[in-house]
Amino acid sequence: MAVVEKRAGTTAEVKKTDVYFKSFIAGGVAGMCAKTTVAPLDRIKILLQAHNHHYKHYGVFSGLRGIVQKESVIGLYKGNGAQMVRIFPYGAVQFVSFEIYKT
Repeated sequence: MAVVEKRAGTTAEVKKTDVYFKSFIAGGVAGMCAKTTVAPLDRIKILLQAHNHHYKHYGVFSGLRGIVQKESVIGLYKGNGAQMVRIFPYGAVQFVSFEIYKT
């Protein structure tokens, strides 16, 4: 909850800042969860689009199975850390913008 100080401004200003901060964190975390959920499908999409010679005869499901066999389950999430660095600010700014501009 917001701490109200006489010098900090009105109660409404402090609560509004608190809502923006919570929206920022919630948006970043929600974006990270969503991207992590679809990371395996995104990885196979990139491999198929790049015409990777190890996966050129695979489809989506056989590609996922091939990655698990060759690289283990963790191979499905290769590159996900970089996506988290990218998606957190994107989701956070999107949520805060919605809070600021909603009518």
